[in-house]
Amino acid sequence: MTTQLLNPDSLVTIPVYQPDKRIVSVHVLRSEAEALGRIRVFAASRPLEENCPKPIILPPHEGAITRRRCIQIAAWASQIDRETILSPVRKGGAAKARQIAYWLIRRFCGSTLNEIGQAFGGKDHTAVLHGVRRVNAVIAHMDLDGLSPEDIARALWTADWSTAR
Repeated sequence: MTTQLLNPDSLVTIPVYQPDKRIVSVHVLRSEAEALGRIRVFAASRPLEENCPKPIILPPHEGAITRRRCIQIAAWASQIDRETILSPVRKGGAAKARQIAYWLIRRFCGSTLNEIGQAFGGKDHTAVLHGVRRVNAVIAHMDLDGLSPEDIARALWTADWSTAR
C-alpha cells in the first residue's frame, strides 16, 4: 500500500467558529470546489436570522434630543437592542451601551441622575453617576468637539475603555 502525500498548496482549510469567536475545528479539503460545496451545504442548513442578526437602524430625527432618542442612539452605535440596554443585563456590551446612553442623556438632555435612573427602570443615582464618570474618563482621551450625538456614541463604542479608569 502506498501513501499518497498531498501537496499543501492544493489544500483548503476552513476554520469553524463558535459564536464567541473561538475556533472549534478546522476542515482540510482537497480543492476549492469541495470547500465551496461544504460552505453552501452549511449555510443552507442554518436559518438566516441565526447567521445575520438584523442591524439596528437609527430613524431620522429633527428637533430637541430626548431621553428616548439618546437610548436609540446608544442602541444604534452598539447594535444592542433597546430592551437589552434598559434591562439589568451586564454582559455582552450591554453595560457599556447603557453607560453611553447615561452620558448622552446627561449631556444633551440635562436630566438629573435620579431622572436618568428612573428612565432605566429605577436604577440608583450612584449607578448612573458611575456610568457617566466612566464615559467621562474615556472622553478625556478623545477629541469630540463639534460632533453629533450619533458620532460621539459611535466613537465611544469603538474606543478602548481598558485604559480609562
